Amino acid sequence: MTTIKTANRPKVSDIAQAAGVSPATVSKVINGRDGVSDETRDRVELLLEEARFRKKLPTTKTMRSIELVVNEMTNNGSVEMVKETTSYARDFGIGITVSCAGPDFKEYATRNETSNCLRSAIERNPLGVILLLSNISSAEESLLQTRNIPYVIVDPVGQVSADALGVGIDNWTGGNACHAISHIIGAPTNRRHHRPHQFTILASAT
Repeated sequence: MTTIKTANRPKVSDIAQAAGVSPATVSKVINGRDGVSDETRDRVELLLEEARFRKKLPTTKTMRSIELVVNEMTNNGSVEMVKETTSYARDFGIGITVSCAGPDFKEYATRNETSNCLRSAIERNPLGVILLLSNISSAEESLLQTRNIPYVIVDPVGQVSADALGVGIDNWTGGNACHAISHIIGAPTNRRHHRPHQFTILASAT
């Protein structure tokens, strides 16, 4: 693996050359596709992070949905959070996809589970991601940053990246859910739009 040498904004071809792979392979990694070994994926993602690569924003999103990523559905507030989030999302005509990254216990949880969960979310090309996780690493944040996917961290531990919005779960029903969704879609937080669109909570686990 070599260092990317370019004075301009890095391109997929620059990342591919530095990683020693084809541009198609880099594209698979960026879009969360299968068909790439773990070793190659890790190498490409490291280069994407180091080069501060940012995927060009698409003119349209194929899926009017926001990913809500939790460790697991328990009575620790995640169930009420899902209910409140879907209520606010409906006002914007947006669906919510709920993904479970795995139990929040050291003997079960691994970094790969969270990363794989985020890669699955990336493949669905959401409007944005809301993260209710015990912690999130800089490498995992980079998975979203390099794809230009806006994200919100609920009850963050430590300082929040400039690319993210950090909100508390305590006031989720009092306005933070709306604030999080508004941050993702770029809507003002002082007004709510009612749209009679149907939407579904899609539960997925990785």
